[in-house]
Amino acid sequence: MDLLGEWGEFKPAVPVEGGSDMNSWKFWHGFFSQIEWTEPFIVFVCVFHLITLLLIISTKGYLTLQCILGASLLGVVYLGETLNELAALHWREFSRHQYFDSHGMFFSVVISLPILLNTMLLTVGWLLSAASLLKDVQVQRIKAQARASQEQGKGDEKKENNQEDTKQSTNKKGGESKGQRDAVRNRKARATT
Repeated sequence: MDLLGEWGEFKPAVPVEGGSDMNSWKFWHGFFSQIEWTEPFIVFVCVFHLITLLLIISTKGYLTLQCILGASLLGVVYLGETLNELAALHWREFSRHQYFDSHGMFFSVVISLPILLNTMLLTVGWLLSAASLLKDVQVQRIKAQARASQEQGKGDEKKENNQEDTKQSTNKKGGESKGQRDAVRNRKARATT
């Protein structure tokens, strides 16, 4: 089935009226069967998406680099309509077939959709990283509270020991200890009876 028009123009495999048939398997099978997957341009696009995925995975700990990557990818999607129009004008310079239709179907499905999936993966990675950091902060806070309560408990013991030491030192009168004073009291009590 030749789905390329007279000028190599990308024609839908199934006529789409109002987008109703876009949900059918036949439409998508026809759409993807029109693409010549061995064409260097298409191979480049696939390799680009694969390298982007590998970059997202390998730069997991580098937030700044991931932000630049994510912003660049979203910029490509944002400029998709303009890029599609430019590609439609200059398709002969990089492709054997005119894939870039006026509706932007090829650009949306083959270029923008994988980019959006990659940026979603990037966002999920950021959310998981944020959740992990939040968990670490909570654990550190709990450990700090436990240390503070232990130090407070040790501080209370030290206070009690200091208070006992202070009592013992204040109970001494003229060099006598409490035990000596008790002995003196006992002698006085015996003498009066």
